[in-house]
Amino acid sequence: QTSAGVDQSVLADMVDEDKKGRQVKGYLFPAFLMPPIVKLCSKAASNPVWSTFMLVLIFKTLNQILVFVVQVYGLDDDWVVHTCAACVVGLIHSVVGCSLTYEALRAQGWNFFSQTETFDVAGPNTPLGATAIMISNAYMIYDFSYVLQYDPDPLIILHHFGSMLFLSTTAYFGCGEVASLLCILVGEGTNPATNTYNITKALTQRGVYTGPAIEHYLAAINGVTLLFVRT
Repeated sequence: QTSAGVDQSVLADMVDEDKKGRQVKGYLFPAFLMPPIVKLCSKAASNPVWSTFMLVLIFKTLNQILVFVVQVYGLDDDWVVHTCAACVVGLIHSVVGCSLTYEALRAQGWNFFSQTETFDVAGPNTPLGATAIMISNAYMIYDFSYVLQYDPDPLIILHHFGSMLFLSTTAYFGCGEVASLLCILVGEGTNPATNTYNITKALTQRGVYTGPAIEHYLAAINGVTLLFVRT
């Protein structure tokens, strides 16, 4: 195993698929993209600390770019600007992270209708799974700084701290990625509905958005999504 706990036999099989005359199957990503994605993930998984640091930096840079763009367009409310920027970063993270998470789960034999006997919940981490975990962990670290400054709710702080601890231990011990990936898929799968509602709520509360009242409809959609997906 590598320092990230990635199973070497799994890594070798996935990276060398094209050399064996077969192509790594993609479920959300096109099949021709899977070999370079796997190779990139294997490099990231081989140095998890550095990769996580770089991902945090990418999220923070993206946030600052969004803050600048929003301010250029004339929105000067500091709380609204940073809230909207953080929510957009969250949306981007959820799409990328959930897509890679789904690919990693399918590679492990999981699907929405599979039985628990068809995959190993406590099995060794794979390059795809380890990278998906790093992406979510890096996002939690980045978002933690926003929460402390702009939304210091004790429950949200506890949620972020618990998530970082859970994902970090999975990466450190090198096993149990399926359990972590399922939590990521369920948790981040509701992110688009939640962040769309949060953006609308922030703009409405500060009087920036004065159009048709859609906040309550988005709140209902978010509530239903949380109820049926997370429970």
